[in-house]
Amino acid sequence: MNRPILLPQPREFRTDGGETAVPSGVRVVGSCLQEASLDFALGEFLSEDGVPVSIERDGTCGAEGYCLSVRTDGIVLRRSEAAGEFYGLLTLRQLLSQAENGKIACAEIRDEPDLRVRGLMLDISRNKIPTTETLKKTVDFLAALKINQFQLYIEGKSFRYPSLEKFYGADCDVLTASDVAELDAYCKERFVEFVPNQNCFGHMSEWLAEEELNPLAECPEGFSFYGVRTPASTLNPEDGNSFRFVKRQLDDLIPLFASGSVNIGGDEPFELGEGKSGKACARIGKGGVYLEFMKKIFSVVQSYGRNVMMWGDVFKEYYRQYRDSFPQDVTILEWGYNADSFTEDVCALYRDAGLRYCLCPGTSLWNTVTGKTEVMRENVRSAARLGKKHGAEGILLVDWGDGGTCQPLVCTRLSYATGAAYAWNTGAEQETEIARYLDRFEFLDGSGTFANLLAELGNYYLCADRDDANATKVFKTLYVQQTDCMNVDEGNFEPLFTNRDFERMSARECLKTLEYLEQIDSRLGKVRMEHAEGKVYLREFEWAVGYLKHGCKLGAIKAENRQFTARELRALSEEIERLNAEYEEIWNLRNRRTGLRQSMMRMRALARKYGAILGDGI
Repeated sequence: MNRPILLPQPREFRTDGGETAVPSGVRVVGSCLQEASLDFALGEFLSEDGVPVSIERDGTCGAEGYCLSVRTDGIVLRRSEAAGEFYGLLTLRQLLSQAENGKIACAEIRDEPDLRVRGLMLDISRNKIPTTETLKKTVDFLAALKINQFQLYIEGKSFRYPSLEKFYGADCDVLTASDVAELDAYCKERFVEFVPNQNCFGHMSEWLAEEELNPLAECPEGFSFYGVRTPASTLNPEDGNSFRFVKRQLDDLIPLFASGSVNIGGDEPFELGEGKSGKACARIGKGGVYLEFMKKIFSVVQSYGRNVMMWGDVFKEYYRQYRDSFPQDVTILEWGYNADSFTEDVCALYRDAGLRYCLCPGTSLWNTVTGKTEVMRENVRSAARLGKKHGAEGILLVDWGDGGTCQPLVCTRLSYATGAAYAWNTGAEQETEIARYLDRFEFLDGSGTFANLLAELGNYYLCADRDDANATKVFKTLYVQQTDCMNVDEGNFEPLFTNRDFERMSARECLKTLEYLEQIDSRLGKVRMEHAEGKVYLREFEWAVGYLKHGCKLGAIKAENRQFTARELRALSEEIERLNAEYEEIWNLRNRRTGLRQSMMRMRALARKYGAILGDGI
């Protein structure tokens, strides 16, 4: 038999080329798992008449480790703890899924993870809030790949805080307490820790926009961000009501989760010291004011017996100055989203300070539509390998939603699988195995080509002369739109990209990227996904290619610095209307409607601009 697909790749795998028969599946003897966990691990391969899988306790296995022996005379799984049994059975399921004529390869597998924390954080606060069913499917995908932590990033009104009910409209469809409780139980059955995540200092714009809450802002009238006037986003740490407001939120959220940790964010308090806290910052320093406020929040989390997690950007800036007064029982989350973001020096800072920390690479999906495959891969690999070398707790893969979270679900699967694979086995090169796994188990693509097409699509950014951090040039062309349409719905555009940030693509770059995308499009006909989920994946992929191609066409015309012809304009207008309609249909298949209008604002503004020009008689 061919070597079976196993992901994450196990630490040790040996086979003598033999086979063992499993004609009617397996039954587990001596399991310590709950029925729901056992059912997830083996699913349709569980059978009362199946070949017995003997579970034996072995103290030499790590807490999440296992030894799986598949021999002609039987199947034995040895483990120390329940998690090891669960992960061993997941590996067995992958073997069973590849049975040929009712037989699977005989093998000896000894395995355990390199990193204790193997997590994903999904941003649900920038327009797109998945349905509970979609979130469950994502948890299933992660758990099957031995991910053991899941966070939903919350800022603003993406969660319905019971104590703040008056601030929500009747048609506001967001995550509720009952949704969280349901997801928490669902995660627990799959050995995934569902960690509450709420930003508590900066990133408070949606709340501070409320008239009643605006006085809590550091700069109530807003502030200048790269030369653009931006709404207030940071709480005034000197106002006791700021702390009381955050405490109300945490008191609503924390009890819904069984997790022993709480992520309180704390990153990017942009206005700190620029407004009401200016005098205090001048007196004891920005770091001192920041730390005093965060310690109050620490106390709330610790009153529930939970561990504090927080972002490391502000901490890292001031740690040496305030290290003697900084609590040691905090887990620092060090984020970085470029290929070279993580360094030996940064890891050594946390290691030498004796602090718990996780490295947080990114999916590279935000402001790109499809991600940047090579950046993501190197970012994840370096985080996992440096984390193991320098004693990190693990990695937390971060999937932000900047730009309206317009990346479709299909584009997440490659980065999520990459994060899972390298968090478990940091040393192996796993790209080939990741593609094989996705085609076989997630996309069910009979041609075995779709995963590689997805990876290639995520490399469209390489057609430009220069890479942009946390974005691509094509996306910026679509975002800024280069059609003087920023006055449409003026005031509703997040000033994410300014003229300082935007370098217009050359006509040559646009045409090169367009040709690359058309080449990918032409190969999509080989893909064979007949199941319903696969057809949705194909729709998402086709929309992503079409939207990026639209950006290339628009960018090429503007780069030539000429007027649109009537034919070009009508073609672009019809195309964006079709793309917008498809985007909305795909959105409604997986996500709550709340946030759709905001996510589509730039797309619809572009369509209106085309229409306005056509209406002028062109």
